[in-house]
Amino acid sequence: MKSLRTGVIGVGHLGQHHARLYAGLPGSTLVGIVDADARRAKEIAKRVGAAVYDDVGVLLRQVDAVSIAAPTSAHHAVARQCLDAGVHVLVEKPITTTPAEATELITLARARKAVLQVGHIERFNPVMLKARPSIHRPLLVECRRVSPFTGRSTDVDVVLDLMIHDLDLILALAGGEPRLGTGDVQVTLRWNTPVDLDLHVIDPLGEEIYFRYTFSPSGGTLDVDANAGCTNDTPVENVFWPTGGAPG
Repeated sequence: MKSLRTGVIGVGHLGQHHARLYAGLPGSTLVGIVDADARRAKEIAKRVGAAVYDDVGVLLRQVDAVSIAAPTSAHHAVARQCLDAGVHVLVEKPITTTPAEATELITLARARKAVLQVGHIERFNPVMLKARPSIHRPLLVECRRVSPFTGRSTDVDVVLDLMIHDLDLILALAGGEPRLGTGDVQVTLRWNTPVDLDLHVIDPLGEEIYFRYTFSPSGGTLDVDANAGCTNDTPVENVFWPTGGAPG
């Protein structure tokens, strides 16, 4: 198999590991690296046995694929340059600072028939790989992250820098993006004896919804459309199930 010629743009805290792994992976030949800090670029290049390039455009003419580990604010411009040259891109998360920029890169990648991958590595965390087969239709996910402030990635807020991992894991566990709208969950209840129904739902925003209904002695049918909070005997609406289905 032909060896893939690779490069790394940005060799700071994370980029150095991209360079190290490309240099050691079978099927990869690390051609060179680019970094705004010339001293840092030379240090990492010497460590992994790669060349230093001063210009991204020059590097792109020598490689098939690159990792982009530059500051997030530079992701869009750098990735666009790489994709426009037909070079495959692995970009560190988050892909860009805005959805519009991300959409532009996706469109460009398709037009150039280039691979565009985002480094959401927590999906491949051994703990997640072990747990995922046992998680079905999650209704509530609570994420807590406890770590010291590193001083890195200060060009974006904590949501884009760290919480993006948690949001991506939720999407992976739920099997897709959450859907809002009427009719996502519908339940029909039938009875033929007097009975009280108590329904307690906690939606993904942490809001608690309580619903109580006393069925008449003569029996009947109640249709519950899960989509907004309700009180008393009003059918439940706007309860949001991330997987698009009612709990089993």
